[in-house]
Amino acid sequence: MAPFDADLRHTTTHSARPSLPRFVREIGLRPDDVERFGSNASADARTLMFTERGPDSLPTGVLTLGERRKCWFTKGGMRSLTWSREPQNPSRILLATGALPALCAAACEGHRADTLYVAPPGSWSGFSVWTFEALLARVRPECVVIGMPDTARANRLAEEAQQIIEVGWCGAMAVLRLPMTRDWPECLAAQREARP
Repeated sequence: MAPFDADLRHTTTHSARPSLPRFVREIGLRPDDVERFGSNASADARTLMFTERGPDSLPTGVLTLGERRKCWFTKGGMRSLTWSREPQNPSRILLATGALPALCAAACEGHRADTLYVAPPGSWSGFSVWTFEALLARVRPECVVIGMPDTARANRLAEEAQQIIEVGWCGAMAVLRLPMTRDWPECLAAQREARP
């Protein structure tokens, strides 16, 4: 039994209408946003959890976000990617800076039926690159949208993602950089405040 099995059982068990931590509600996320994101996201009254998966789509661990944006990862797990519920024929992948921004991007865009929302860990590793390449090979989107703000960390993630795609796919899929002045949680908060 993997050391993170108990975490995974907790993460993938959804209540009919999950309660959300205050920091998640303050962004403007709603329980149906978490539900629509799919089985890789779940929440309780104190935490928001994301299952990360490897190149074979099997779980590699759970990222847990708590109040004041504290986060921790499953002991013995391996950092990889998390992604939303997979549409039937996604033509578009949207790559965000992390799990919470990916969830907020999905909410901002109304959980587009043609889009798979993907989040790398804080930085690319050999394992997360391998997972991303396997995901691209399986999904074969027409376009990868890199939706990240103009910060040093986000720019580094974006440039590395672009290199992975260009080297592995030789221009077979379009790569678009979405210009953003703020990250997705701030965009969602502003959007929901304007249209509650």
